[in-house]
Amino acid sequence: MQSEELMQAVRQSALILCRSGYTTVMDLAKLGKKAFFIPTPGQYEQVHIAERLDAQKVVPSCSQDDFSLEQLDRVNDYSGLAQFSSEVDFDSVFSIF
Repeated sequence: MQSEELMQAVRQSALILCRSGYTTVMDLAKLGKKAFFIPTPGQYEQVHIAERLDAQKVVPSCSQDDFSLEQLDRVNDYSGLAQFSSEVDFDSVFSIF
């Protein structure tokens, strides 16, 4: 996916399904997106971040082995990262790609 395509996909997405790395979480918070996290197995920082945001009812998560499409229904019961968002210049956010 080229950077312009990625920018469009993120802009148009109501929900982002992704890993729970620190930078990804910060980017999604800045964009105010709803998300579902699946931490990378063995990446304990990602597991910790995902579990903490899940426990706080901000972003749902589950392990890679436990994921199913039905898990995505949980998103509606969580506040999401919009509470952390502000005006975003999408062109500058994606300029590194």
